[in-house]
Amino acid sequence: MHPEADEIVRLMSGAAELHLEWPTGIQTVKMLDGDAYVIPKGVWHTVKVIEPCRMLHITMGAGTQHRAL
Repeated sequence: MHPEADEIVRLMSGAAELHLEWPTGIQTVKMLDGDAYVIPKGVWHTVKVIEPCRMLHITMGAGTQHRAL
């Protein structure tokens, strides 16, 4: 979770699922080649690799926290 800024995730190749934890539950976003998603700051998230992939993550690292989702 990145409390200071949004994170941009771009799937360069392969397939993955982005899991986001909202107050109402977990949202799963299926990502394929070329897809991009903006994760709002403060939202807990994780990625599940479906097939070998390359991803680009852009965010401000300050204050980043980790925990199981």
